[in-house]
Amino acid sequence: MLYFALKEKTANPGEAFFAAYVNTEIREVFKRSKRKPTDKSARNMIRELKEASIERFRATLGLPDFEEWSRLWGSQKRPRREERMRYYKELRSLKKRILQAAQNRSVSRLMASYNKTKHGFAVLDEDGTNNVFLVERAKSLGRRTSSIQAIPFSVADSSVEQLVENTKNVALTSRLLLQLYARKLD
Repeated sequence: MLYFALKEKTANPGEAFFAAYVNTEIREVFKRSKRKPTDKSARNMIRELKEASIERFRATLGLPDFEEWSRLWGSQKRPRREERMRYYKELRSLKKRILQAAQNRSVSRLMASYNKTKHGFAVLDEDGTNNVFLVERAKSLGRRTSSIQAIPFSVADSSVEQLVENTKNVALTSRLLLQLYARKLD
């Protein structure tokens, strides 16, 4: 949401960022869906990010150019060339994290399971193990029986670490984007 809200605010600087953020609706359209795609989807975000140069990425989101960034967050102790390298490294890293978040969102099975899981009602626990099943679909076979299609998820240190790492990356990306953008709100 933040990516599209920043694009909207940059394109319409007279409008409030909060309104752009709250009114951003992202709709994923997967192959079997009868819904129509919107311009705000992970698929479009991925395409835009892959096509955008670092400069276009920066300008599209209204992020500071090197001169402004250097005044706000740069170090007078480092040589200018090092500062410029740091600036572009941070921008590339930010773009990469946003792209990864969009790619995670664009996988329909994961997205549907995540949406159900975040509401806390579509996970089955296998007793005595570290396995859970992220329920995708259930079909009634009678009053007390259902057939279930699920994605197995082993709660091992590595899978939890990956989940935590992905969550941290999204949080860091959001914080950095807001930090970089907020300098205009003073």
